[in-house]
Amino acid sequence: MKQEEGHKKKLEGVLSGKVDVAKIEKVPNLKVSDYMVDGELRPDIPYADILRIAMKREERSVKLYTDLKERSQDAALNNLFTFLVQEESKHKYYLESSMMMMSSNKKISDFRFQIFKSCVRRAGEVRNSFK
Repeated sequence: MKQEEGHKKKLEGVLSGKVDVAKIEKVPNLKVSDYMVDGELRPDIPYADILRIAMKREERSVKLYTDLKERSQDAALNNLFTFLVQEESKHKYYLESSMMMMSSNKKISDFRFQIFKSCVRRAGEVRNSFK
């Protein structure tokens, strides 16, 4: 929840012009998810598969905000979408880095799976609020 509150404050800063979008740094794209297919969430899937699913979702988010930015004529919206592309790219980079550092045979605990499902659900709610 703290992370979501932080995201909300950052978004409000971008919309109010308090966040200088020109200072946004390019996030490296490891392109790990480019060579993966999406999967289905189940309580018994390996942790690596959960990372793969999360990477693909972040990848789609980056594409969504990039496409919206390209279609927008509004400078404030362009700043917002630029910011969102960076945030989603950071998430993707973190997940791809994690995938590269772990073995694929670890199973995720039920507790960690529930946390992940909650994060995915919340991300979907946030995304849907922009529609």
